[in-house]
Amino acid sequence: NGLSIFPNPSPGYFNIAYSGFSDEAKNMVVFDMLGNTIFKSLFQGNSTVINLSDYPKGIYLFQLNDQTKIYNQKIVIQ
Repeated sequence: NGLSIFPNPSPGYFNIAYSGFSDEAKNMVVFDMLGNTIFKSLFQGNSTVINLSDYPKGIYLFQLNDQTKIYNQKIVIQ
């Protein structure tokens, strides 16, 4: 689907692999289940790692916007 996040669940480090068509900067946002933004970053290229280990265990929503499509995926910190 253009986005892979692994391992999921994770203690807090998530590998983000993007296989879409955009070469533009991608906007990453992570929301808690109340809709609060807990993490926000831009990245270039096709992969990066994010560290959410300082946040409480639980379910979060990861969102990536590549300027042509918005990808959403649940991630779990365990």
